[in-house]
Amino acid sequence: MTPGSWLHSLDHNQPCQIISSETLWGEQIFCVWLPGQNTVTRVAAHRLTPLADERGSTLDQLLSLIHISEPTR
Repeated sequence: MTPGSWLHSLDHNQPCQIISSETLWGEQIFCVWLPGQNTVTRVAAHRLTPLADERGSTLDQLLSLIHISEPTR
């Protein structure tokens, strides 16, 4: 899991992009961007899974979330 990687957040039930990671009290925590909510939050590593493992987390769904979260000009 490296910055820029796309995973599925079990806590938010949506794809997320890793921004950074840190160790907090011995647990690996990732700072992730949630395009569906257009927000950044922290998620424990054990609460993230590969996109391929989550049914319905397709590339089309991911692209739709990114498009929705982009500001209008």
